[in-house]
Amino acid sequence: MQALVVGCGSIGKRHIENLLTLGVVDIGVCDTNAKQLKDVCDQYPVKGYMDLQDALTDRPQVTLICTPTHHHLPAALAAAKAGSHLFIEKPLSNKLSDDIEHLTDVIAQQGLECLVGCNMRFHPAVVRMHKAIESGLTGDPLSLRAHYGHYLPNWRPQQDYRLSYSSQRALGGGIILDAIHEIDYVQWFLGDAIEVFCYSQKISDFDIDVEDCADILIKFANDRVASIHLDFLDRVKRRSGDMVGSKGTMVWHSTGKKPEYATVELHFDNDTGQIDQFEVDTNEPYLKELEHLLRCIDGTDEPLLDIKGATLDLKIALAAIESMTTGLPVKVNGN
Repeated sequence: MQALVVGCGSIGKRHIENLLTLGVVDIGVCDTNAKQLKDVCDQYPVKGYMDLQDALTDRPQVTLICTPTHHHLPAALAAAKAGSHLFIEKPLSNKLSDDIEHLTDVIAQQGLECLVGCNMRFHPAVVRMHKAIESGLTGDPLSLRAHYGHYLPNWRPQQDYRLSYSSQRALGGGIILDAIHEIDYVQWFLGDAIEVFCYSQKISDFDIDVEDCADILIKFANDRVASIHLDFLDRVKRRSGDMVGSKGTMVWHSTGKKPEYATVELHFDNDTGQIDQFEVDTNEPYLKELEHLLRCIDGTDEPLLDIKGATLDLKIALAAIESMTTGLPVKVNGN
């Protein structure tokens, strides 16, 4: 297996380490930042390129797109046209464009696999919630609430937060796009959304030009409603999800980063609750995500989040951004 990692920031380096862990040793890396590229080549047994087309002449079997969000689609299109399977970090893009349809067509024409990376689909608590829904354990989902908070300067402590793409609208930043994981797993659980309403703004004194706090309401075709709170403000990294079903309620929450502690609770009519507490290896969802990618390439798995699903996530996120501007609900999915 020959892999190419495009973008040598923190997530690119994580994927390089995980590819090596999984036995992928023929790895190229590409970055236009000469110092960043040199640092990665000094740290790992990889071959460096400053030009993407040069890197693609080595015909990697899979290309991992780990650039800032606004560069995802151009890099992915170049790799797909070169016949490379794709892994694209979330979100798919920072805007809807014809490039998404073009990329979809190239992937189909070339017979390629494409996985969009929302690693929360591999988080043990989210996996347990999804299994409870799929098995019918909690009955039909009736409502869902998700929460994510993490203090922006602590996201990437080695980098000045003001220089991060998360802090810049032009690069695809803002809490709504950056924390699209919650939008993704809510839609994974409840199906296609039809309408979005959002209150969101910058309320901190951070030197950023994006929203740092958002409260999103999503209405689904089956009349279910989900609420999502996202922020760059919380001094402790926190995530949680509450799912009320027709037969029972499932609640999960986690705090911390290294380590992360999680609790999952199941509650039923005649049961006061089943509680499971555990420590989460922060890297485990990323590693499982790449294991899934390799199985997709060898034909034993179907992508858990493909271009179509990632586009639906993007539509919801962009509808939330539009709603925060207009103060009105926004239709999605052509409804």
